[in-house]
Amino acid sequence: MQEAARYLDTFVEVALKGDYATAIEAFTVIEVAVGDLGQDQREKHVKAIKSSLPGMDEHKKNLLKELIRV
Repeated sequence: MQEAARYLDTFVEVALKGDYATAIEAFTVIEVAVGDLGQDQREKHVKAIKSSLPGMDEHKKNLLKELIRV
């Protein structure tokens, strides 16, 4: 497991709760680490992202939708 994958929960939370610029930085780390995740972990993160989309501004919502596709 890559070092970044061990902290993926934190980076997903930062992407969800941070401002747009911070979310982009978190996205970059997540994009690199996601290949080391098991299916259960991926599904957990996708569920968290999808549940946060309502009420989010459009720019960040589009970024998070792209993160789901990663």
